[in-house]
Amino acid sequence: MRTIKRTAFPIDETVRDLLIRLKPVEERIIRDRWGWNDSKKRMLLREIALDLECSQERIRQIQARALHKLRIWHKGLLPNERNDTP
Repeated sequence: MRTIKRTAFPIDETVRDLLIRLKPVEERIIRDRWGWNDSKKRMLLREIALDLECSQERIRQIQARALHKLRIWHKGLLPNERNDTP
């Protein structure tokens, strides 16, 4: 059986700037999944779901939405969500 290393990938300034534009729960999920959290350990969907008291499927959906936003923001096609005011 192959062992998967669950350590953090380094985070650069561009990614950090994009992450703060996400909703707090989206940011937390992305940080936890890639190990950009306090523990520096990548978390599984199951672990995040237990912490947030929701299903793994819901975590996967939120993660997918957040990654989609990050890709679009990186291309400069979507306004900043967190700082927009009506």
